[in-house]
Amino acid sequence: MRTNKALRRWLKCRKAIPSFAQRTLNRALAGQTITKFETVFPKLARVDFDEGIRGRTVELVEAKGKWILMHFSGGRILLTHLLMNGSWHIYRPGEKWRLPRSSMRVMIATETIVAVAFNIPIAEFHPQDSLRRRSGFASLGPSLLAHGFDVNEGVERLLEHRDLEVGEALLKQSMVAGIGNVFKSEVLSRVRCVSVS
Repeated sequence: MRTNKALRRWLKCRKAIPSFAQRTLNRALAGQTITKFETVFPKLARVDFDEGIRGRTVELVEAKGKWILMHFSGGRILLTHLLMNGSWHIYRPGEKWRLPRSSMRVMIATETIVAVAFNIPIAEFHPQDSLRRRSGFASLGPSLLAHGFDVNEGVERLLEHRDLEVGEALLKQSMVAGIGNVFKSEVLSRVRCVSVS
């Protein structure tokens, strides 16, 4: 990777990369008590039936790579991944949804906010310790969007795999988590590098 300096500069500017869903969800839900929970996923519905999601407080919504973690009181974490077609929307109670109800996968309501996950293919409840074993999540590298992200560590992790095309290395979530195709293309454009991957 001959683009070491440019890559380091881009990684330092990573705060310009928005994690819109995570930030918006955290602003809207953190500290709020859940008044209603609906889902089409049987495993999530079972957790709600057995343990009750209603009445819990949303403590924090954070991102790790492209995963969104919603921390509830009582030690439960809702882990979601949007992949290519999923999205989280925020509404006021009674406000008309922009997508049809048939696209709803998870709905979390408080007295003042309704958060709806549309078309998300992955949604799971976990206690904290099971996240360490979750395939696809446990092997993530440091999150590019984390407050304590170490730019030098990120660059070093990428440089450990000099055999890979730059674009391929940027997409390897086990090296640095959170870079998708759009940001990969932006990086390659800014460092004036062409990658076939």
